[in-house]
Amino acid sequence: MRILWVLGMVLGLTLQLEALSLEEQLVSQEAEIKQLKRELAIKEQEIKILLITLKNAQEETILSSSGQKLEFATIDQVSPTRVVLKPSMLSETAIKEINKLEQTDTDTLSQTTDEKPQQAATMDANSMDAKLPPMEYIKASKFELMSEAKVYSEIGDTTFTVWPQGTRFTSNRKRGNWILVTGQITSKGWKRSDENFWVPQEAVRIIP
Repeated sequence: MRILWVLGMVLGLTLQLEALSLEEQLVSQEAEIKQLKRELAIKEQEIKILLITLKNAQEETILSSSGQKLEFATIDQVSPTRVVLKPSMLSETAIKEINKLEQTDTDTLSQTTDEKPQQAATMDANSMDAKLPPMEYIKASKFELMSEAKVYSEIGDTTFTVWPQGTRFTSNRKRGNWILVTGQITSKGWKRSDENFWVPQEAVRIIP
């Protein structure tokens, strides 16, 4: 009887040890499964980020596919040709006016009544240009007018064109609260803008 009792105890301990071993293996496998799930989630996130990056790259390629050579500054990469115009720099209009004045003979400096208003308007334009913030490059995007807006060929100009609500265009440059139109989006597609059009930033929204 004593031998049977000892054998029973040994068998019971053996079964307990095996059960503990199986439990440890199960816990270890559960930990491995959790780790594999975590790695899978990381890979899925990396794929999502890659797809978003590819989509952005395709959109920028479409915007620049008309043949114009523009360098777009993205969030992660600054355009190597990024140029910031400082207010201290003279505009082309100012340089031309200075050259004209230097070439004018001192004996013929008197101006007619019609010429004086023109010079005053030019000086006002130059003064306005010097007060504006510098030109800066932004991420190439598509914009849409949220309401009817006045569009100017030059910031501070008195003449303007009215664009209707819903007008779409592209840009990668701005100056203060004004956005420079680089291309217009119509039913026929995207067309590069050959003229300067400045749109007030508060009148537009970014569209996908």
